[in-house]
Amino acid sequence: MDAASRVLRSTASTIPLVLYSRVGCHLCDDTQQALEQLQEFLGFSLHVLDVDEDPVLEQRHGWFVPVLMYQDQEIFHHQMDQEKLLAFLQALRARDLA
Repeated sequence: MDAASRVLRSTASTIPLVLYSRVGCHLCDDTQQALEQLQEFLGFSLHVLDVDEDPVLEQRHGWFVPVLMYQDQEIFHHQMDQEKLLAFLQALRARDLA
């Protein structure tokens, strides 16, 4: 197990992430599928919101999807970026352990 995996598994808390998406977006579908495969291993929960179902979300995100967020912090947008996700989770957990 590498250092990143040890840091990610070092806490039992699940980090709640939100994926802003829309129906018919192949990048959104690909990103959601990749995140679902990683969520148990990396210790996060995933809530998917369709921006077209909420006028405020549609106004905020428009065609700028998919977007993965933790609270008000963007982790990545447009395409799945496993490196950014891993770095974000590591930094968040390291901060929480400090």
